[in-house]
This record gives sequence, C-alpha cells and structure tokens, in this order.
Amino acid sequence: QIAYQNHDIDDGLRAGIITFEELDTVELWKQAIAETYAYQPEKAWTQQVVSSLIKIMSRDLLMETARRIRNLNPKKSADIRNADCRLASFSPEMEKKNNALRHFLYSKLYTQSRVVEQSEQGKQTIKRIFYGLEQRPELLPDEFFAMITRGEKKEIAIKDFIAGMTDKFALDFAENL
Repeated sequence: QIAYQNHDIDDGLRAGIITFEELDTVELWKQAIAETYAYQPEKAWTQQVVSSLIKIMSRDLLMETARRIRNLNPKKSADIRNADCRLASFSPEMEKKNNALRHFLYSKLYTQSRVVEQSEQGKQTIKRIFYGLEQRPELLPDEFFAMITRGEKKEIAIKDFIAGMTDKFALDFAENL
C-alpha cells in the first residue's frame, strides 16, 4: 500500500493529472515536504518528497507494529494469530492521514478517465496473457512450467509468472503471444 500510493503520486505528477498545488492540501504531503531539501531540480525534488513520504509512512508502520507487539507480549505464535487486532498497522493518527491521502488519490487520480482507460487496457493485457498461457502453458519460462509438472495448478503457475511482470514486459509478452 505504501509503495503503490507513493508511486501513484509520482506517476500522477509526471502525467500532469495531479498538481503540486492539489497535493499541498494533503497533510502527509506537507509533512514530507518539511523533511525534504528544497533547493534542487523539480524532478529530483519530487522524488525526494515521495521518498520522504515513504519513510514517514514506513517509520510509523514499524513503530506502531513494534508497540502493538510489545503490548501483546506474545509467548507463542498462537498468541499472534489470536490477537484481537491487527499487529502490523499504522498508528491511529497515521491511519487518518493515510485515509486522507487515499481519498485524495481516488478523487484526483484513480477516477480520471485517462487512468481508468489505462487501467482497463492493463486488465485486458493481463487477461490476454493469462488466457494465452492457459491454452499454451509450454510458453511459460522453465521455472513456471516446472511448477505445473510438479503438480501445481496451471492457473497458479501462470498467476505467479504474471505477478512478476513489469508493465513493459507484460505489454511486450502479450504482443508476442
């Protein structure tokens, strides 16, 4: 979640779908700016702010998770499984800030027609790859085809292969099918 949201911010800025002025309404963004050296080229500055945002969110996640584990004081793995709350979580304050960021991204980025269209194209590409490999699993790389020969379901091997693809690799692979 942390990586996805922050990469989406970077992508949204580069695509011109969201602006710095719009992001200035988001508390987490302002907090990340405060931790970023201001005098550098815009692209480097943006990457540094996104990096700061990732650090802020990750630090909170680690600290809150450690606090919850200390409070639970588990003696065996069953204590963790039976905990009455999620142990790995943001603090309540960060949860509120993250919800505001999530709301911002949904309203300003994820629902924009260009993003929805690209998302749909991505889904179609993944479907094309999945169904193509379902018909011809021998096109899978050896390590994934070997999963099937060892008794794994074909769908699982294909899913695992697709999950490791970058966007560019997926587009090229779909075209070569």
